Amino acid sequence: MAGLPGALPLLTAEEEASLARTIEAGVAATAVLAGHRLRVDATRAELERIAAEGEQARERFLLSNLRLVAFVTNGTAGRDPVVSRQEVFQEGVAAMAGVLRSYDWRRGRFSTIAVPTIRRRVIEYVASRGGMLGVPAHRAVLIRRARSIAARLESE
Repeated sequence: MAGLPGALPLLTAEEEASLARTIEAGVAATAVLAGHRLRVDATRAELERIAAEGEQARERFLLSNLRLVAFVTNGTAGRDPVVSRQEVFQEGVAAMAGVLRSYDWRRGRFSTIAVPTIRRRVIEYVASRGGMLGVPAHRAVLIRRARSIAARLESE
């Protein structure tokens, strides 16, 4: 996808697990630096280095999965003229970052866990912005489904 500046190559399962472990170590190091009481045998300089490496791993992980967000948002972005593709993509990236915060690499591949969450959040975002102001996102999704079913039945 040439349209994603900054996107990195896709990650293998081993790279994904390695980056996730580095991110976990960075989060723990940041917590210790912030004053949380975790027993560690590391100097402040080592903790700062581990925290920096964790942040770099997080950034690489997110950039490597931009294609995943593009894949998920591709079908949703063009449906509604009120919401731009950039807004939908940005909402997808925010959802992906949220999934990464709770991702456990021991439970499977990131894409398997992230796709449903990203798709749900993007659909709710489009529904809430798509002209149905004052209607909660889940209701707007139900209304769209009902209209779609009614149109299909009418055409039959």
